[in-house]
Amino acid sequence: MEADRAGGGRRRSASLRLAVAMVALCASGAGCGLPDSFYLSPPSASQAQPLDGLFTIQHTDRSSEPDFRGYELYYKLYSSAPPAADTNLGSTTGTVDLLTSNGFLALCKGPVVTAPSGASSQAVSADVSVATRVAPLILIDPNDRNASFTVTINVNPAGGTDAGTSYSYAAPSGSYQQEIDRHVTGSIATVGVQRCMPFTYGQGYYQQTDPDISAIWPVTGGTLYIAVYAVSYGLQNLSTPIYSYPVYMGYLTISGNFSS
Repeated sequence: MEADRAGGGRRRSASLRLAVAMVALCASGAGCGLPDSFYLSPPSASQAQPLDGLFTIQHTDRSSEPDFRGYELYYKLYSSAPPAADTNLGSTTGTVDLLTSNGFLALCKGPVVTAPSGASSQAVSADVSVATRVAPLILIDPNDRNASFTVTINVNPAGGTDAGTSYSYAAPSGSYQQEIDRHVTGSIATVGVQRCMPFTYGQGYYQQTDPDISAIWPVTGGTLYIAVYAVSYGLQNLSTPIYSYPVYMGYLTISGNFSS
């Protein structure tokens, strides 16, 4: 009993110290919203490979994090190389709130390209709009969360197909590839429904009011730049979104005749 009481006392003392630390953090102006709570370990993300147009995440065993669900990616477009300030929003001093307050937007999930027959509907369903997203961009199947594999993010909208911008990985449950779309909701004439808009290359597919490009409109020349951050995403108590701190993945140039 004494040991139990002593253990309880130590736990209460630790909880009190944590509460005091959280109050101090809030008072410092760091922010206290849910995205600022680091309940998950961050992604193991590589720096961009500009010549290949690729970003990668090395997924590793998440058996110690039952709340983990997958990964979110945040992006920002530029007409020139990103300023240094936008490349230093990650690590333990960064938060999702900090990303969004600096103009970074969550990427959307587009139509599925390849998925195993047993894939969940949440994993393969495209996002209808930014506001109604119900799962992370890269939802890792429960059967794959304890495995190790590489998630490849390919950014190539100038390649001629919308699926040129996609994520893909090969896991124990099967191989996945899914289009990645912009944080913009619109209607595509050939589809006739509202959906997140693809990264189809060319100024004619973008509008001045689009939230991801309005700050640099009009884009002159033939190159766009895209910077990307990754965060681990989870659900606490099956309902409350939780995050890791952001990891900067670098930036890529998207070359082509964007002005036309």
